[in-house]
Amino acid sequence: MRQFEQVTGEGSSIGLKLFVVLVIGCWVSASMALEPPKGEVLLKISGNIGVSNNGDEAWFDLEMLQALGVSEIRTESPWTEGMAHFKGVRITDVMEAVGAKGKSFEAQALDKYKVDFTGIDYRKYPIIIAWELNGELLTVRTLGPLWVMFPFSDHAEADTLQHRNASIWQLQQLKVN
Repeated sequence: MRQFEQVTGEGSSIGLKLFVVLVIGCWVSASMALEPPKGEVLLKISGNIGVSNNGDEAWFDLEMLQALGVSEIRTESPWTEGMAHFKGVRITDVMEAVGAKGKSFEAQALDKYKVDFTGIDYRKYPIIIAWELNGELLTVRTLGPLWVMFPFSDHAEADTLQHRNASIWQLQQLKVN
């Protein structure tokens, strides 16, 4: 019993606590790292972010976006015929992955069209950055490769002019404010 008390004494307890803190600290810093993209860069995120992989920006290829989680939306929209099936990643998951510190962001398309998301609560609805429509990967010809899509059919109150204007296709960049 005496030997057990010596091993688990006050000094060992502090050492064990320090070890646990160091292990958790290493795990947290490793989980905050963002690997560089291996494929074609589809999305660049800048601004008020805490995690990057290219200078002060976070760059994503399709595989990286898919690794954040795949969400699906079935919705009617002004740009598709009938009920359309979109697959992509939730904007909230992307913002979490880059450690977004701002409450809003600006989205920019390939043609430099910009949409300011100030006043749009992107956490309220399961808004996605879609890469697939009706089982086909989006291309520039089909308004991709990325398209911000709101769940208009599931949330009638989300079908507003402001949200339609924010459904930016050919998405290329996000700047967190």
